Amino acid sequence: MRFNESLRSFREFVNYIVINTVIALAITFFFCASCFLDPQEWTYAGRLWLYSFLISLALSGGIGALDARINRSLPWHKAPLKRFLLELLTVTVYSFVACFVVVFLFHWVLGNFTLDSIPWEDLTEQTYRPVIIAYIITSFFVSRSFLMEWRQAAVDAEKLRSERFAGQYQVLKDQLNPHFLFNSLNALSNVVHEDQEKAVQFIQQLSRFYRYILDVQHEEVVSLQQELDFAQRYLYLQSLRFEDKLQSEIDVRVQEEDCIPPLAIQICLENVIKHNEISKDHSLKVIIRRESDRLCICNNLQVKNNRVPEPSGIGLTNIRERYRMLSGREVEVEKSQTEFRVYLPILKLGQSL
Repeated sequence: MRFNESLRSFREFVNYIVINTVIALAITFFFCASCFLDPQEWTYAGRLWLYSFLISLALSGGIGALDARINRSLPWHKAPLKRFLLELLTVTVYSFVACFVVVFLFHWVLGNFTLDSIPWEDLTEQTYRPVIIAYIITSFFVSRSFLMEWRQAAVDAEKLRSERFAGQYQVLKDQLNPHFLFNSLNALSNVVHEDQEKAVQFIQQLSRFYRYILDVQHEEVVSLQQELDFAQRYLYLQSLRFEDKLQSEIDVRVQEEDCIPPLAIQICLENVIKHNEISKDHSLKVIIRRESDRLCICNNLQVKNNRVPEPSGIGLTNIRERYRMLSGREVEVEKSQTEFRVYLPILKLGQSL
């Protein structure tokens, strides 16, 4: 581990030297391109390169370290304006001091002046030009840190959204198991009192039902054909209880990529049976058909105790919330004096959120 860290640090150092070498060469070429062609000017070019190299080292290393330090104590997303002003101030002060020190030492080592007669005005004037270069370097570091932090913030926000979505969606799916079990056991209790043989068939079908529920409990969507087959079995299960007093018709042309949230159709059918009277004098008919990109679940309205069911129970509320999270589309409910309709949007694989 330490060896890898040392190797990485060495590579970063080499890159740091190489980049500043190239920058110094570019500056030298910019200010004295003819120096590369005239051998008599090579000494001057070498001094100019060394001067530019030292300035570049001091500015890039120092400004990079300052930017990293400020980024830890005051990230961009907390206070952008304050961060910008702080960085501008620190870079200005550091750049002037660092450049002045480099200019001072460079000319002193070359013997251009002695400590007894320091040309403060000339040294200060030569410091201004590197400071301008410092601002260019600063703009690079500022842009880099801002974009990296913005990208990381976007990644973190998406991760948080995905985790929150998964958690909320799992809560909604977890509501279905006890809801379905409670209603199924309630129906079973009625069948047991009426016909024990039917009760045995009911239990067998119920076990297959729960097998399907376990299979799809971790799925966000399932194929429409799969759900229609499950709805058909559910209606058969209910026919063991109600016989010919419950009639059903499924007329849906399914496309391969059609899908819906699991148990959505079954919950609607469950609500129909729960809220409507089913007897010899009042048979219930349920029709499932396709209308463009929606699935219509329709039944004749003959509510118990003359109370029209409101679309606010746990079942429909659950379906609505899952559709909003998956696609943003709404589940629509229509009711008249004689009919009750629920419209479920048909989703496409790969198009849900």
